[in-house]
Amino acid sequence: MVTDHALQDAKLVSQVHAAGLRSLAYTVNDPAAVQRLLELKVDGIITDAVDRFAPVEAAGSPFN
Repeated sequence: MVTDHALQDAKLVSQVHAAGLRSLAYTVNDPAAVQRLLELKVDGIITDAVDRFAPVEAAGSPFN
């Protein structure tokens, strides 16, 4: 499921994962928002500021 990053919270991410889906957040350009989403364990972050962030490889991720 893809939603605005401001709508993502622990309950939503948990429900999405329980349904067997991935949680993606857009458009995240603020480092503090990125950190919050990483702590929520979202599966992907969409940004306009690719020069500001380094890729994060999560253990067990199919994208590693």
